Amino acid sequence: MQPTQTENVKLTLENDADFELFASYIKDAMVERVRLRERFSAIRLESTKLVHNEFLHKSLLGQARHADNTIVVSEKGRGALSLADTVIHELGHILVGPENGHGENWIDACKNMLGLVNPTRVAASEVKWDDFDEHTQRVVREAIERFVKDHPKLVTSAEMEIPWPASIGLWTCEKEHESFHPCYNDDGSLCHRAHVLEFQDAGIREMLGRSGNVLLADEMGLGKTVQVIGYINATHPKRIFVGCPNNAKLIWKRHFEDWCVHNYDLEVAYTKLYTWADVTIMNYEAMVRYGDVLKQRGDDLIIYDEGHYLKTPSAKRSKVAYSLGAAKKIIVTGSPIVNYPFEVFPLAHYLDRNNFPEIGRFEAQFGTRNGDQRLGRNLNRLNSLLRATIMTRRLKKDVMAQLPRKRRQVVEFVVPDEQKKLIEEELELYEQVTHGNDAAEATFLNAMRNDSDVAIDDAEWAKIIEELRFTKSIAFSKMARLAHLIGLAKVPFAIEFIENAVEAREKVLVFGHHRDVLQEIAKRFAPGSVLLLGGNTDQALATQQASDRFNNDDTCVVMCAQISNAQGYSIKGASTVIFVEEDWVPGIMTQAEDRLHGIGRGEEGAKSLMIYHLVFEDSLDTKKAQLTIRKQKSIDRAVGTVPKQ
Repeated sequence: MQPTQTENVKLTLENDADFELFASYIKDAMVERVRLRERFSAIRLESTKLVHNEFLHKSLLGQARHADNTIVVSEKGRGALSLADTVIHELGHILVGPENGHGENWIDACKNMLGLVNPTRVAASEVKWDDFDEHTQRVVREAIERFVKDHPKLVTSAEMEIPWPASIGLWTCEKEHESFHPCYNDDGSLCHRAHVLEFQDAGIREMLGRSGNVLLADEMGLGKTVQVIGYINATHPKRIFVGCPNNAKLIWKRHFEDWCVHNYDLEVAYTKLYTWADVTIMNYEAMVRYGDVLKQRGDDLIIYDEGHYLKTPSAKRSKVAYSLGAAKKIIVTGSPIVNYPFEVFPLAHYLDRNNFPEIGRFEAQFGTRNGDQRLGRNLNRLNSLLRATIMTRRLKKDVMAQLPRKRRQVVEFVVPDEQKKLIEEELELYEQVTHGNDAAEATFLNAMRNDSDVAIDDAEWAKIIEELRFTKSIAFSKMARLAHLIGLAKVPFAIEFIENAVEAREKVLVFGHHRDVLQEIAKRFAPGSVLLLGGNTDQALATQQASDRFNNDDTCVVMCAQISNAQGYSIKGASTVIFVEEDWVPGIMTQAEDRLHGIGRGEEGAKSLMIYHLVFEDSLDTKKAQLTIRKQKSIDRAVGTVPKQ
């Protein structure tokens, strides 16, 4: 897409040839400027060769080599004006020779022959038009405009509009809002139910700017799925395939339903597969079963979520995944390198075979699969190469100012056939509780179903629950028994989800109710886990020992604790909370959340929390989790949120 103003041009240069092509437009334009002043100097510059090398020393944006009359440019000058400035800077060195350095002759040549106003200033991205004299401004502007006209696929525009549903706002929304939260009109009606953050918009534009495939590697909790949907909104591929872990299928389904502007025919693959759907979402295990059928789909876009699942090329799921092709491929993972640098090669090779052609060359540069070099070498160079070719990656610390104190997400799992009867029975009991004539039942039903009544006082809500437990004791007792069985059935799904968080270098605090549920999870991550249950002879000592180990032991990455005992300790080693079971009283869940980083208590250095509620699809736990989230948002509307540090 051609930009409306030259100032808005962003280059999409992904390989040596692209960089050298753009640099040649600038060089040729400057040769013509110099020719008007000094013919022989123009002839000298005209013969100058251009080379791109992203591995120049970090202090260099470019380099003039006089032995072979060559200018070397670095990938750090990817902005149009920045790269133009670098080329002109180095042309000055070609004019005056190496012995002049940044001396008076070089400064004079840059100012008078080439039109650099302040040639000694070095900047990677802050170059302005005022850094050139009036003539060079016109020359450079015309050169960029010619490049845009001749090679539109190698540029993008800062003005490009990315469509979103009307219910989704941008970070620029004029209504008072907190990121990831809704905003409201003056009459109290909903304006936007969620907002796209500034760094997410920038990530979408970076993906759009890559003519090749993409490795979206933002850290966990930064909204990678939203960014992929934004890319889809902007490009509108006709046929999409999403491969993902089993626990992510419904997340993708919900994001397509809530964030996508296109009316796709959407299929989540269960026991049957209908390959004519516009969008097919399938877990990796099913891909192994349907591999031959999938090869016949002919997709425009393939998305692989949690791409580190594909780090072992000999695994069955990896073989199937890498056998599928599309016009565009996006791999999404918060941990592109889980343990060793060589693990990223299969992903990179699938996305970009030109820059990552074969494992032997990769190992020679960045470390072997065996021996002393498994931890890798030249890792800064690997990082630069990935970013220059396929990878978009931001860290939480880089975008902390844009994140709210708390972000919550309900993660729904597909209900296994053997658990469907439990879910149905639990919902039937819930209907019995909500259908009555007394005030407690009416208040309970309204709060569970409506946004407007959930800002009820915690103490009053707890009182209503206790009253219903007494008046509806049989139903509540049966629901408690079923909740225990459902909690146990959820353990394998929860473990897989927690494994993804741990692989992404996250420390995780896991909350639940039942001892055996938490014991099973802690057992899976032992010895890197700690378990905090109630009923100890010295509960205060047990609490202190568990929290101290989790806070101070880097090898302890999972802490499992009961929601009912979430008090008297503070966790400072994590920013991820996972609820594997839900409580009826949202205030108790909020108290558990606030164990981490002093969120809600105003502690200095408190970080943004990502809070996940793991539930079976359309279960009673789903209703409880949605109540907790709605209640917190309602309170935020009434009294405001804790300000960001």
